[in-house]
Amino acid sequence: MGTRYTTTSASGYNATPPSDDGSSTDANKIKWSTIKTKLSDVLKTFSEAIDTKLVNWADLGPIAKTSAYTVTAAEHLQTIECTGTFTVTLGAAASLGAGFTVTVKNISTGIITVDGNGSELLDASTTIDIAQNQFVILQVNQAADGWLVLTTLTAQFTKGSDVASASTLALGSEGNYFDVTGTTPIAAITYSGAGKLVKLHFDGALTLTHHATNLVLPGGANITTAAGDEAEFIEYASGDWRLTNYSEYAGRRGMTLLDHQTASASSEIDFAISLFSLKITLKKSIFFNASFEDVWV
Repeated sequence: MGTRYTTTSASGYNATPPSDDGSSTDANKIKWSTIKTKLSDVLKTFSEAIDTKLVNWADLGPIAKTSAYTVTAAEHLQTIECTGTFTVTLGAAASLGAGFTVTVKNISTGIITVDGNGSELLDASTTIDIAQNQFVILQVNQAADGWLVLTTLTAQFTKGSDVASASTLALGSEGNYFDVTGTTPIAAITYSGAGKLVKLHFDGALTLTHHATNLVLPGGANITTAAGDEAEFIEYASGDWRLTNYSEYAGRRGMTLLDHQTASASSEIDFAISLFSLKITLKKSIFFNASFEDVWV
C-alpha cells in the first residue's frame, strides 16, 4: 500500500551459455526445457515482481485510523484518515528514506497529534496538532534525519466542552474553542501541545493574571474580563501560553475613561484611561476660549 518503488533484478538466467561448436549434438539442440528454465521462467518471475511493486506503489487510497498509530513504509504517498483524539507517530526517517511522503488528515472533532520518531523534528517542532478538517503533508528531508512540513495549517476552531475557571485552567482535548465559566482568576493553562492555538470565550468577569512564562499578557498587565469577551492564546512552549489576540464583546469599548471631570478655563484635569487594564494617566493643561467652543492641549 503506497510502498516506494525499488529496483527489481532478474536472476536465474544463464549468463554464460555453453559454446556451440556447430556439431549436431544434444547439447547444442534448442529444447523447450532449457528455454523455460533459463528464459521463460526468469522473465515471468521478473515481470510479476515489477507488477506487484507497481500495484503497491500506485495504491494511494486513504487508510482509516481511530487510535494511536505508527506510520510505516507502506504508507508512502497515502493519506491517513483519523477519527478521534490520539497520536500518529512517524516512522524513523532513516528507515523510511529521503522523499518518503505521507498526509495526515483529521476528519473528526478531536485533536490529532503528529509526533516524530524520538527527537526527530517536523520542521522546527517536535509535534503538530491537527484540528477538525485540517491536514498536514510531511516528507522525509534529504538528510533522512527529520521531516519537512509541506503545508501550512490555518487557524480553525472546533468547539469543545465548557471549562470551569481555575487558577490553572484545564482545557479539554476535544477542541480548541472553549467557553470559560465561573469567576476564579486564571494564572496558567494546562499543557496541550506546543504550537496549539486556542480561543476562550468568557461567560463572566474574572482576572487573567500575567506571568513571565506561564501566561504572558501584553505589557505584563493583568486583564479583567467581562461576559462575552474572547481571547486567543498560543502555547509557545510546553505549558507556557502567550495572549495573541483579545476582543471585547460588542457592548464594551476598548478604551474606557475611568475619571471624567468638569473643567473651567485654564484648569488641569487628570484622566485615567483603561486599555485591557493597562492604566495610563494623562495630565495636560487644557485652555478654553470664552465660548468653550475651542480647546488647546
